[in-house]
Amino acid sequence: MASTPDPRTRKASAVRLSPRQILLLVILVVTAVFIGQNRDRVTINLFAINVTAPLWMTLGIMVALGLLIGLLLRRRGR
Repeated sequence: MASTPDPRTRKASAVRLSPRQILLLVILVVTAVFIGQNRDRVTINLFAINVTAPLWMTLGIMVALGLLIGLLLRRRGR
């Protein structure tokens, strides 16, 4: 019969973050603060299209597009 470990005797496992994960978290926090502080409305001109939108939304879309491009390029390189 197999014995089950007693939950009271298990040690809490410490979460270890690699330097890369720490850098990712720092960049994520700085990006979120930057986007949150830029709430003005802006007009975006692309060729003949004019769009007025909050700057935070525009920045968020640009971050998402940058992540998508990065993922696509990373996948292509493998």
